[in-house]
Amino acid sequence: MKLILIFIVVIFNSQLFSAGGQILLTREFVQGTSDSVNILVRDMDLNTNSATAEFVFITVKSSSDNTGINITLKENGTNSEEFSAYANNTALTFTDSGQSSDTNDKIYVLSGDIVTVYYSDTSPVQTFFDTLQWVKYWRLNIGSSNNYTDVNGNLWLKDIDYNETTGLGI
Repeated sequence: MKLILIFIVVIFNSQLFSAGGQILLTREFVQGTSDSVNILVRDMDLNTNSATAEFVFITVKSSSDNTGINITLKENGTNSEEFSAYANNTALTFTDSGQSSDTNDKIYVLSGDIVTVYYSDTSPVQTFFDTLQWVKYWRLNIGSSNNYTDVNGNLWLKDIDYNETTGLGI
């Protein structure tokens, strides 16, 4: 008699989904201020009323705005245990001029910033997070004397407007 054990593990965006909860950004890389991102929270114990779509509050911070903003996510229907910005008719948006805004769900960023979303679960007590990187659109001029290739073959560009250097890894 043979005994066969099969284990199935479901992974979402490199994070293991567990009963404790999870937060996910729908993108890992964002360019420009016209982009927007949906935010998802999956948490079984937040669904306290199976007849009503409920809400959860998350925090968003960037490398340039450590105070951050708060965004309200809404449950995707009743009894779904998944909450999203899109379900609440909003999304995370970005500005590189002015200030962050809770009202507009807009976080202040500068090119290269890491944007982090946080969700704090109360049962069990723990904090979940996910990140993305925001950059401005880049103007590529291969012939420029400001560009160079490193010993690993990565192409590095100097953004003349912002005096920042970035590697494309191409």
